[in-house]
Amino acid sequence: MELSLERRPVAVNETVLDLNTEQAVETDFVLADYYPRISRILHCEVESSADQAVVSGERLLVDGTAFCRIYYQSEEGRPASVAVKLPYSKAVELRRVPQKPQIVISSRPGYFSCRAVNAGRLEIRGAVTLHCRVTAAGETSAVTGITGGGMQCRSRELCCGKLLRMATKSFLVRGEEPLSADVPVDASLLRAFTRIGDTSFKAVGGKLVAKADARVEMAFLTPDGSIVRDSFDLPVSEILDADGAGEEAICSVTFTSDWTDVRLRQAAEEERPTAVAEVSVTAWVWAMENSTEAFVTDCFSTSYETTQELRPFALLCGEQPIRSTLRVEQEVALPAGGELLDFWAEPAELSLSPSDGALRVAGRLRVAGLTQADGGETEYFEELCDFGEELPVDGLPAQLLPACRVTWEESRPQDGRLPVRAAVALDLPYAIGQTVQLVTDAAIQEDKPLTPRGAGCLTLYFPVDGEEVWEIAKRYGTSPAAIQAENGLGDDGAVGTGMLLIPAVR
Repeated sequence: MELSLERRPVAVNETVLDLNTEQAVETDFVLADYYPRISRILHCEVESSADQAVVSGERLLVDGTAFCRIYYQSEEGRPASVAVKLPYSKAVELRRVPQKPQIVISSRPGYFSCRAVNAGRLEIRGAVTLHCRVTAAGETSAVTGITGGGMQCRSRELCCGKLLRMATKSFLVRGEEPLSADVPVDASLLRAFTRIGDTSFKAVGGKLVAKADARVEMAFLTPDGSIVRDSFDLPVSEILDADGAGEEAICSVTFTSDWTDVRLRQAAEEERPTAVAEVSVTAWVWAMENSTEAFVTDCFSTSYETTQELRPFALLCGEQPIRSTLRVEQEVALPAGGELLDFWAEPAELSLSPSDGALRVAGRLRVAGLTQADGGETEYFEELCDFGEELPVDGLPAQLLPACRVTWEESRPQDGRLPVRAAVALDLPYAIGQTVQLVTDAAIQEDKPLTPRGAGCLTLYFPVDGEEVWEIAKRYGTSPAAIQAENGLGDDGAVGTGMLLIPAVR
């Protein structure tokens, strides 16, 4: 007797790689003649980016940049800075060649040291830490229905999310703008950074068209030793792949800045100098499509002995991304006897701890800056500020793609301490994961017909508390629907104590 099995494809997202690795970077850098000569190194601030990541055979190839800004005190006793770019490359072995790989790379500076070999030469040594994640999208099938041979099927409605895109993409944004009249023409650039606002996007023909506004902010040191600030806006836009993403898909795009390089271009007489900016931006891209289907989780025949194949499926169900702002308020101690020149805040650590029904977010901000004493000595300071929050979710979070941006308010020191008020904007696309046993194949053994257990058309049965109709029907070789109809039950789930009538199926 032939059975008819109906099957449906199920999206499978296999994690091929998920690890942290390091790549050493180093350089000997000679200052250009127009930079002040070095008296003392204050600090080496490092930011990093993963500029390109591709899968080639069984290897992941990553090319990136470590952007170092070295703060130092010049021979004239004034603070100064110089920016150095250090390219790096890393190859990571994969377990196998993935089909349609999705690549997520986050780059973070590890240990770094900077030494002044002489007044015009720097030696920089360090390493970049990379978190590399590669997932491979694929399909397998599971049974949705069986007819013939007296087969009884127990089915369950399940959400089967297909991960269309989960990746990072880095690119450069360039722009230039004349400096405002507030900046003296002989001022020197001390620091530059970029704040990117909220990202808007639209799904069009399997692409995500995203845009945001970025503000490049600069701090200049004037000849009299004071700090003046200037800024200008840059538009950020990018077209990102998201094959299959339509109106029903759950999508998210967030832009974050990795590093900002600003160079000053001197203008002709009677014109303002121009700030030429190059900003490394990372796009965090997520697109997922949910569908619901009833899959067979168990089966048996009322006429013959049955064999079935079961296998575990790791299913995803995409949820709307979490947008949360975490407030950080803390006081930071300043070096004694110094006047605050500049300070900033940046993410130092971020960790996610998923559990059933909750997602714990924890991290640290690095608050850093420069002070200058009356005698001209410049000092660097930094302090780590903790933040954290527990976010409620419906289920166990899986396949997370967190992106965070930090903003802070200007504040004045009070009694040698700096009040810090910062906000961590967290954009978190995620899916709820569950592992379910599903039937992938079934067959009846026609040479092994079942012998009814009951003595007649009806059998009296007294279930134990919590016993399910499905298991009783399977034991007696009858259909759950017949037991439900005979006893006025609504489903094949658990029943209480009391007598049940078990009808025979002939």
